[in-house]
Amino acid sequence: MNYKSEPNDMELFTKAKNLIKYVIDVTEKSPKQYRVAFVNRLQGYALGVLENLISANMMQVKTNLANRKSYQHTAHVQLHLLSNFAYIAMQSGAITPKNFTEIGKHVNDTTALLTAWGTSDTKRAIA
Repeated sequence: MNYKSEPNDMELFTKAKNLIKYVIDVTEKSPKQYRVAFVNRLQGYALGVLENLISANMMQVKTNLANRKSYQHTAHVQLHLLSNFAYIAMQSGAITPKNFTEIGKHVNDTTALLTAWGTSDTKRAIA
């Protein structure tokens, strides 16, 4: 099940919410021995992405571009960490290769929209 776009949500936020939902659904099925090592981190990185996106969105482009970019950058880092930890989790047997591939698709979709948002912000700040 995917989240539907809320009336005022950017597509990026919907993608991030779908990423969170998928990561939580997958990791809840992980063997208990991996809960501390992988589950908490994977879920934390996914939740952190949305937290930083919301924080960035609260900053005005014209007056707080540097802070906005900082939150966007942190979200990028968390997406990269999530992807890398998912790979290690797959190699360890905490998630399946299919789960890893699907997480990768969600991460790529979210990253692409986040990159486009950052580019748009830069253009808006200059204009």
